Amino acid sequence: MTCTLPLAVATLALAYSAMAATETKVVLRESYEKYHAGESLRGTRGAGKGASIAVSADHAAGGKHALRFVDAPGLEKSYNPHREIRLTGRKIIRTGKVSLSFDVRNHPERPAAFHVEMRDWTKGAYKALPELLFGADGSLTLNRRATAAKLAPGTWYHVEVDFLIGPEAKEKTYAVALTAAGKAAVHLQGTYAKNAQAITWLGVVTQNEKHAEFTMDNLELKNERDVVPEPPHQLYTDYVMRGNLMRSYGRFASGTPARVAFMGGSVTTRQWRQPLMEALEERFPDTRFDFIMAGIGGTNADLGAFRLPEHVLGRGKVDLFFLEFAVNGGGVRAMEGIVRQARQANPEVDIVILYFANTGHTKSFNDGKIPGIVQQHEKVATQYGVPALYLYREIARRIKEGKIKWEDFASDAVHPHQGGCDMYTQCIQDFLDTCWQDKALAPIPATPLPERLDPICYEKGRFIPLEKADVKQGFKRERKWTVKPTCNFSPPVDVLACTEPGSELSLEFEGRAIGIYTIIGMDAGVIEYAIDDQPFQKADQFDHYCPRFHRPQHKIFADDLEPGTHTIIIRSAAGKNPKSEGHAIRIMKFMAN
Repeated sequence: MTCTLPLAVATLALAYSAMAATETKVVLRESYEKYHAGESLRGTRGAGKGASIAVSADHAAGGKHALRFVDAPGLEKSYNPHREIRLTGRKIIRTGKVSLSFDVRNHPERPAAFHVEMRDWTKGAYKALPELLFGADGSLTLNRRATAAKLAPGTWYHVEVDFLIGPEAKEKTYAVALTAAGKAAVHLQGTYAKNAQAITWLGVVTQNEKHAEFTMDNLELKNERDVVPEPPHQLYTDYVMRGNLMRSYGRFASGTPARVAFMGGSVTTRQWRQPLMEALEERFPDTRFDFIMAGIGGTNADLGAFRLPEHVLGRGKVDLFFLEFAVNGGGVRAMEGIVRQARQANPEVDIVILYFANTGHTKSFNDGKIPGIVQQHEKVATQYGVPALYLYREIARRIKEGKIKWEDFASDAVHPHQGGCDMYTQCIQDFLDTCWQDKALAPIPATPLPERLDPICYEKGRFIPLEKADVKQGFKRERKWTVKPTCNFSPPVDVLACTEPGSELSLEFEGRAIGIYTIIGMDAGVIEYAIDDQPFQKADQFDHYCPRFHRPQHKIFADDLEPGTHTIIIRSAAGKNPKSEGHAIRIMKFMAN
């Protein structure tokens, strides 16, 4: 089973040791000791119906925990369950020596077929990098070529994969060393796709049509490469520092589980977040982070205040909270509600407000003005001692000074492309580096909430489930409703829907505000509503985006009611917008404050 390695692989270590200045970067290291048994990890896909990927205390190669994969029959996709780890930003491996290692044990009675593979997704269809297919019969195939290796079920094997990537990789070959405890290593070789130039994806994928199990442990991916100096950049300083961020720093540095949330509109969903998350994990390697992405395109802080309890706070206490609505809007009433809710849920939370860029904000900067929405958010930031980053000014200043053009930042009026995301990431990282450069700085103790800027701010904003409605006629519960085309949401979703005029429901609620969180599209209808026996009013859901796709939207019917219990009646009007195809009302949640 031992074979001669090709020259490119055999001399790999020698070639790299001869280089003058190299560095070894640990891109990924997992031992699963900091996780609880039964816990599912980020990147798990297709679990359910008896299939799972979870931390287990039953068998481990070294410590007490390992990661167990359980496959099951009857799954919709043959590649489920699987785990994918996406390498983005600074974690993408483009050059140098790559070393992947892990321990693996197939189940002695229910052995599984599975593969461990790396891919290059940088352009179009993926290119296959090293792919190891472990058969349920103990076989091992390297990039679809069989080997003579035979793995015994119930035995732990240590697997090492080494290869070059990038300009140094003249031959697209890789070396595999397979070692069972107390035995000599078995050396194998494989060949990967000639057009693969970078590692952007690592996956562990099951391939069974029956109950099957295997366990992995000590997964590590390293990259030895030339030292590339960080390109010089001017330190970002255009922010207002109120208080400090040492409460979250202390939490992260302690090694206890921590939670970081990002909330906003479509810009929040962009790739500026990923490098920040990676940097936090690198800075605090002993901390198990739970990252929450709560951005929804085309929505503002008004909706944010109502969805915060479910989309963010429902996961538990948040330690660091990035908040941005300066592009999509929502004034003091909404932003103050979000900040107060976050502080009530965890008085120790560190909040950071981000003022992102668009062409309108750039024009305001050039005219010597501060956008009205930023002024409103600044009132909240000042009142509650929240630091704020003037990122729109940074981008506008670079353009004005001739350092960049708007096209270097974004391809439309709002959304940063990868170059723009990199600018945001660098600025926010500079801010965090400055905040945390003095590790001895004392955290500022949490203080009671100050007086409200707006007496009826949305500090009790929440969703009300669909089951609370009393349907009179026409409305029906549609579970896992789906539709195409869509924007800013991924079906299926549960809705309480009607498509005929005259459909009606009522809802009793507690609070001063009432609204609905909906899906609107080509057939969006006109809503008629009445609160507490007041005259009916109309709200046309149809807008200029509706002919193009279905998307989430919201409507606040009233937010200045007297405190107490109220009743709203909602019905579909007989008339409709002349551009609409129907009378549809599709409610995902009711909203109250």
